[in-house]
Amino acid sequence: MSASLANRTCETAGCGSKANLQCPTCIKLDIPGSYFCSQECFKGNWSTHKALHKAGQNSNGIIEPFNPWPDYVFTGPLRPHRTSPARTVPGHIQKPDYAEHPDGTPLSEQSVKLSSHIKVLNDEEQEQMRIACKVFRYLEFHIRKKHR
Repeated sequence: MSASLANRTCETAGCGSKANLQCPTCIKLDIPGSYFCSQECFKGNWSTHKALHKAGQNSNGIIEPFNPWPDYVFTGPLRPHRTSPARTVPGHIQKPDYAEHPDGTPLSEQSVKLSSHIKVLNDEEQEQMRIACKVFRYLEFHIRKKHR
């Protein structure tokens, strides 16, 4: 359950239970509120609740899609969607170096690419690499076989 639903109560008259559902149409239309405790409360309140959706629709009754580039002509069926707010990573989880860099540049990966050092595997590591390659070839063969 998201933090936004944690302290919500059902909007059905006389219910007052803890809400863990939100109207999907209201989410699409960016209408705040519309929290319900169960599907039954949502269905029971539908006749009055659906009036809220009219405010989020244009004059033709059609829901306007999100389009950040109104002058761009899309050629296929894919369309952009609203970006959700950034989620923070808890402090006890170690972050990679690019998480702290202002540009998101992975400095550790760049230093390895620029290095001329080639790692020499010992006998045990060579055997592990052989096993990993055999497993990969086996899986790749069977996946390709299924998709022919």
